[in-house]
Amino acid sequence: MNTKILLAAVAALGVASSAYAQTTGSIDSSSGREGWASDEERLFFDEHDQLLGPFFFDESFTEIRSPEEMRTAWVAMSPEEQTQLRTNCGDVIANPAAYSQQTVDLCNQLSGM
Repeated sequence: MNTKILLAAVAALGVASSAYAQTTGSIDSSSGREGWASDEERLFFDEHDQLLGPFFFDESFTEIRSPEEMRTAWVAMSPEEQTQLRTNCGDVIANPAAYSQQTVDLCNQLSGM
């Protein structure tokens, strides 16, 4: 009888742990940010990890810097980097539903620079 209870408890724990893993969000290996709005958003940040870093206060891309600090970071970028980021931000602005509001806000600010 005790063996059946133990096996049932182990089985319940196994089911619960897989359900928990599905609801906690993924962790991106490059930034450590959790809870991407979509694969497109995760790929956007993966592709531009180095370029986007100066626009955020933290490595997890959760807090955008002030407009003045963003302008300073933008000016420090090469024209090629600016063009690349502006082009990809155009994709974000064209499909805002696939991105978090923060990413859309960031791209709106960058497109105006």
